[in-house]
Amino acid sequence: MPPSSTADSAPIRPGHGADRSSRGSGSTRGRAPRRVLALALLGAAFPLALAGCDGAASADRGATREAYSNVPLQRQLQDMIDALAEADAAAGVSFDSWVDGVRAAFARADRSSPDLGRAIIALLDERDDLDPGIRSRLIEAAARSMAKDEEARGELGLALTERIENYSSALGERNKACELLGAYCPQTAIAVLGPLLLPDRRGTTLPDSEFILAGYLTAAKTLGTDTHDILCAIAVEARMDGRTRTIALRELAPQATPRSIAIFENVMVESTGDAYLRRVAVQSYIAAVPKERALEHLTRTRDREADMNMQGYLEDVLATLRGER
Repeated sequence: MPPSSTADSAPIRPGHGADRSSRGSGSTRGRAPRRVLALALLGAAFPLALAGCDGAASADRGATREAYSNVPLQRQLQDMIDALAEADAAAGVSFDSWVDGVRAAFARADRSSPDLGRAIIALLDERDDLDPGIRSRLIEAAARSMAKDEEARGELGLALTERIENYSSALGERNKACELLGAYCPQTAIAVLGPLLLPDRRGTTLPDSEFILAGYLTAAKTLGTDTHDILCAIAVEARMDGRTRTIALRELAPQATPRSIAIFENVMVESTGDAYLRRVAVQSYIAAVPKERALEHLTRTRDREADMNMQGYLEDVLATLRGER
């Protein structure tokens, strides 16, 4: 009877079956030590590789700064204008692209010498054909470039002050100058912007009050200057625009003085027609006084209020204070 054709009786060819099994078992035992050795060698080499990469990256950054400082000033200036123009062009496609482009341009200013800032200021004084948005961002680039050097920072303060007080400059440019003066030249900002917030100066052509106040507050926080009195003067000045008065009311809320509390009480019943300003006064009042006092005063105010919308707002506020909502 011929042998049955089964797997058990099939002949084992060289290189298959038992040989494959023996190689597999042998290689499994031999592979583990080799893998451990390889990982050990890699672990020893990896920190050295990282150190080399960090050193190379640091050297690259230093070389980049040095190389950029050696680029001719006129080329740096044109590169800055081109970068900002490209960022504005990308804004129509993606806001994130615009932000990234502006950040990249400002990064160039951060690593440049103050001479780039001086060149930007001179360019803006000579040319009036640049887009207003680009002009404002060029001023910020100049500030970033010049703020690193004390002498240049003094020049920057003068240049920004001239723009704030120069009626021929575009309003957006003057507004930006107020913010930058507060951020980079705080002492100059207190001296220049403070008087511009007083009522007797508001009849003149000035940057928007909210930007003057924003720059002033930034400088005051840097220097630790008390802002209570000037904020009170702004909050009660009916000729001041509502946005600026709103900022003043919010800034006064943590400063719970008898004067500021009286201002909140007066503004919340003003008949100027600025409903939002009145609501901010209510919110600031609640933040400044105990809940019992707020409930009592706001109840009286609601009962005397003629405007139905404001009356409804006060009722909602009272319900919240009573814990009903």
